[in-house]
Amino acid sequence: MAKKPTIGDFSIRKAIEDQGEDSQGAIIETRQSDPRLQERPSREGQLVERIPLTKIIPDQFQARRVLPTEIANRFFSGQIDCLQAASEWLKLAEIEEEARLRMQALLPLAESIRVDGQINSIKGAWQMDRQGKTMFMLESGERRFWACALIWALDGGDTPKIKAESVTRVDRFRQINENLKTSQYTATGRACAFAEAILTLLDMPPQESLSTFEYCRQVQRLRVPGNVWEEIQSRLAISRSTIYEYLQIFSFSDGFLELADQYDVPLYVLLDIRSKPEEDSFDLLTDWVSKNSSAEGSDQINQQVAEIRPIQTREHPKDPTEKFARRLRVAIFGKGLANPAIDAEKLAAATFAEIGDDPVKMNRTLQYLEKLKSELESEYAVYQKGRR
Repeated sequence: MAKKPTIGDFSIRKAIEDQGEDSQGAIIETRQSDPRLQERPSREGQLVERIPLTKIIPDQFQARRVLPTEIANRFFSGQIDCLQAASEWLKLAEIEEEARLRMQALLPLAESIRVDGQINSIKGAWQMDRQGKTMFMLESGERRFWACALIWALDGGDTPKIKAESVTRVDRFRQINENLKTSQYTATGRACAFAEAILTLLDMPPQESLSTFEYCRQVQRLRVPGNVWEEIQSRLAISRSTIYEYLQIFSFSDGFLELADQYDVPLYVLLDIRSKPEEDSFDLLTDWVSKNSSAEGSDQINQQVAEIRPIQTREHPKDPTEKFARRLRVAIFGKGLANPAIDAEKLAAATFAEIGDDPVKMNRTLQYLEKLKSELESEYAVYQKGRR
């Protein structure tokens, strides 16, 4: 296998600057006389307009990840805008392999846009964001969007604009289907795309409180109706058995899947790791990455795993939430999950005795139980929806 480039082999700025002086200015905000960028109806009758990058919001749950993880987290939480994200990405690419490899994948497109101008429009719809602002929600063209942001980070200047086709609404299934046909997904990305397709057809849109993997992992708790499987197979032209294989990887933790996506771990490797004892998962992942990446990548995966590897506590959980859940299960159902035989009044009296007569503690307890009740109802609704 060919050795991946290292920082000594690669310079983002030099790679673009080497295009020559005559390429200066041939970026997203190209000449007004260029007929390709004039506002006009598209072939579908929709408006093609030029929109500032800072008015555009990419899909947080896009299966194909473009940004490095730490920058993506800050961008989608609203801590930085797209131009700040691109500037930070350039700096991070000089010292971190994940950032550098993700940028290398985008560099040819950025060079093409910088030299020849933007040919194809991005696509999206004007909608209200969570702060009540009208923003352009991106359906397709995220790589073009970030390529343009990188060009700005390199060249500076005014806020760049990008040619965009405005549609009535963002169609998530259309987005997923187009991306599967045109994008080179990682195995983790394809699993997310399949999960999102199923959840979309079940009318279960993403929730901002969930990570991408948490959202996709919901498919493991659902009984997908036969008609949904038929539509998925028909529209994506992929067999149910293949999709099922990909969905198995959601048994891994978010941290594990982040690394699998970052290092482009193949599906057959992930399924093989899944067949082994759970406590060996991170060691097996580290071994594979070490054998299939640069020395720098090998050092980095070891450091990353050391930071996120969970404590193996299946038999005796240390997490307070898991402890509470297990105790609640035993209190209500018994160790054998028998039929409920609990005396609610007795439990209330015992709980009051544990808490004492402090009104502040009692109020906090009541608030927590109300929240727990709401979350349980929400989880049960998800389960019931999957059964229909």
